[in-house]
Amino acid sequence: MPGIFAELELLRYTRQVSSKIVDVESKIFALDFESVGTEGLSREELEKRHEEKRNTWLDMTYLRNSLITTNVQNEKMSKHAVDVGKEFYDPVGHRTDSRRFSESEIKLAARSETSDTLVVDQICSSPIEYTQPGDSDTIFSQRMRQVGKKIELRLNTICEEYDAKIRDCTMRVDGMAMATQW
Repeated sequence: MPGIFAELELLRYTRQVSSKIVDVESKIFALDFESVGTEGLSREELEKRHEEKRNTWLDMTYLRNSLITTNVQNEKMSKHAVDVGKEFYDPVGHRTDSRRFSESEIKLAARSETSDTLVVDQICSSPIEYTQPGDSDTIFSQRMRQVGKKIELRLNTICEEYDAKIRDCTMRVDGMAMATQW
């Protein structure tokens, strides 16, 4: 669930960032021409243009702040994936619960031979076969640690993508401020 949520949010923000970048760059481009051709415009038209520029700047700044907030949440989810793996599926055996895993949980953790995704209702067919009933707990814990590590790695990659988008937004906001001052 955390990975799906993060992926969907990344797609949504990617579209928003692309759209806002086009808006900001068009406003920056327009600022260059407005400095020369504003003499014949009415006061209302000038106010409207200033409001549009201000709204574009505010929208981009708000989007950048939203990206930062979402990125912080993604980092927390990544850290939580690591913490859950250590707390519940630690190979050293520091688990706080002493329950045995059910056969359905072990089947859920089994992976397909052709895919790296989890498959429900498939008997474990990995190179690590278990022979004793106690080994099923070990296999399940190992699978869950692997899944947790994959979630952590993907969330870290998504955080890096957010950092790049935050830098893009910051560059456009700074560029618009610079173009306005010039």
